[in-house]
Amino acid sequence: MNRQRWWLDPLRNYALIQYEREGFQGNSSQPMGSELTNVKELQQIAPGVWYPTQFTTEISSYKDGKLDDSSFQATTKLTNLTILSKVNDRIFQQ
Repeated sequence: MNRQRWWLDPLRNYALIQYEREGFQGNSSQPMGSELTNVKELQQIAPGVWYPTQFTTEISSYKDGKLDDSSFQATTKLTNLTILSKVNDRIFQQ
Protein backbone atom coordinates (compact mmCIF):
# COMPACT_ATOMS: atom_id res chain seq x y z
CA MET A 1 0.00 0.00 0.00
CA ASN A 2 1.22 3.52 -0.79
CA ARG A 3 0.24 6.93 0.47
CA GLN A 4 0.98 10.07 -1.53
CA ARG A 5 0.52 13.70 -0.60
CA TRP A 6 0.93 16.68 -2.92
CA TRP A 7 1.30 20.35 -1.95
CA LEU A 8 0.31 22.87 -4.64
CA ASP A 9 0.74 26.66 -4.60
CA PRO A 10 -2.50 28.41 -5.61
CA LEU A 11 -0.64 31.73 -6.02
CA ARG A 12 1.57 30.16 -8.71
CA ASN A 13 -1.09 28.44 -10.81
CA TYR A 14 -1.03 25.37 -8.53
CA ALA A 15 2.63 24.55 -9.15
CA LEU A 16 3.94 21.57 -7.18
CA ILE A 17 5.96 22.72 -4.15
CA GLN A 18 6.19 19.50 -2.14
CA TYR A 19 5.57 15.80 -2.73
CA GLU A 20 5.60 12.98 -0.21
CA ARG A 21 5.24 9.24 -0.82
CA GLU A 22 5.28 6.48 1.75
CA GLY A 23 5.21 2.76 1.04
CA PHE A 24 3.87 0.23 3.53
CA GLN A 25 4.14 -3.53 3.64
CA GLY A 26 0.77 -5.02 2.72
CA ASN A 27 -2.03 -3.51 4.81
CA SER A 28 0.18 -2.93 7.83
CA SER A 29 1.44 0.36 9.21
CA GLN A 30 5.05 -0.87 8.93
CA PRO A 31 6.88 1.51 6.55
CA MET A 32 9.03 0.13 3.74
CA GLY A 33 10.30 3.45 2.41
CA SER A 34 9.52 7.10 1.85
CA GLU A 35 10.33 9.90 -0.56
CA LEU A 36 10.07 13.62 0.19
CA THR A 37 10.67 16.26 -2.48
CA ASN A 38 10.69 19.96 -1.58
CA VAL A 39 10.80 22.61 -4.30
CA LYS A 40 13.22 25.34 -3.22
CA GLU A 41 12.87 27.59 -6.26
CA LEU A 42 10.21 28.14 -8.93
CA GLN A 43 10.77 30.09 -12.15
CA GLN A 44 7.97 31.59 -14.23
CA ILE A 45 8.85 30.34 -17.72
CA ALA A 46 5.76 31.80 -19.42
CA PRO A 47 2.86 33.88 -18.10
CA GLY A 48 1.16 31.74 -15.44
CA VAL A 49 3.49 28.75 -16.01
CA TRP A 50 5.83 27.92 -13.12
CA TYR A 51 8.60 25.34 -13.28
CA PRO A 52 10.70 23.97 -10.39
CA THR A 53 14.32 24.97 -10.97
CA GLN A 54 15.72 23.78 -7.64
CA PHE A 55 14.48 20.95 -5.45
CA THR A 56 15.69 18.55 -2.79
CA THR A 57 14.70 14.88 -2.63
CA GLU A 58 15.15 12.63 0.39
CA ILE A 59 14.66 8.88 -0.03
CA SER A 60 14.55 6.67 3.03
CA SER A 61 14.40 2.89 3.26
CA TYR A 62 13.30 0.88 6.28
CA LYS A 63 14.21 -2.64 7.32
CA ASP A 64 12.49 -4.32 10.25
CA GLY A 65 10.85 -0.99 11.13
CA LYS A 66 14.18 0.86 11.40
CA LEU A 67 15.79 3.38 9.07
CA ASP A 68 18.20 1.60 6.71
CA ASP A 69 21.69 2.77 5.71
CA SER A 70 20.61 3.07 2.07
CA SER A 71 18.80 6.39 2.68
CA PHE A 72 20.07 9.48 0.85
CA GLN A 73 19.37 13.11 0.01
CA ALA A 74 20.07 14.96 -3.25
CA THR A 75 19.62 18.55 -4.40
CA THR A 76 19.03 19.37 -8.06
CA LYS A 77 19.37 22.83 -9.61
CA LEU A 78 18.40 23.42 -13.24
CA THR A 79 20.59 26.02 -14.92
CA ASN A 80 19.32 25.85 -18.50
CA LEU A 81 15.70 25.46 -19.56
CA THR A 82 14.42 25.50 -23.14
CA ILE A 83 10.75 26.00 -23.97
CA LEU A 84 9.59 24.21 -27.11
CA SER A 85 7.05 26.07 -29.20
CA LYS A 86 5.66 22.82 -30.60
CA VAL A 87 5.57 19.35 -29.07
CA ASN A 88 5.17 16.15 -31.06
CA ASP A 89 1.90 14.61 -29.81
CA ARG A 90 3.27 11.09 -30.44
CA ILE A 91 5.21 11.25 -27.18
CA PHE A 92 1.87 10.96 -25.34
CA GLN A 93 0.74 7.86 -27.22
CA GLN A 94 1.21 4.39 -25.82
